[in-house]
Amino acid sequence: MLGKNNIYRIIVDIILIISAFLLPNYVSVILIFVSVLIFNNFIESIIFGFILDMLYGSGRIFGYNFAYFFTLISVIFYVISFKIKEMVRVS
Repeated sequence: MLGKNNIYRIIVDIILIISAFLLPNYVSVILIFVSVLIFNNFIESIIFGFILDMLYGSGRIFGYNFAYFFTLISVIFYVISFKIKEMVRVS
């Protein structure tokens, strides 16, 4: 049986998939960032970053040929979230 946290996680996954297709990419990136902060080990954020790259990636970011900008942003959010959670954690 799924726990309450897993059900919330599935709901957030569905919301992120819908936002990737219907909302502007910056709104989806904000939702990914918030999701990474709320859930532990939200590795799905990297997958959603890749989906955003496949949908909206132009291949040119700041004058460089780089097709995986949103994936890189998702990985950075994922790594930074561990430090943020560690700083916020009360012992």
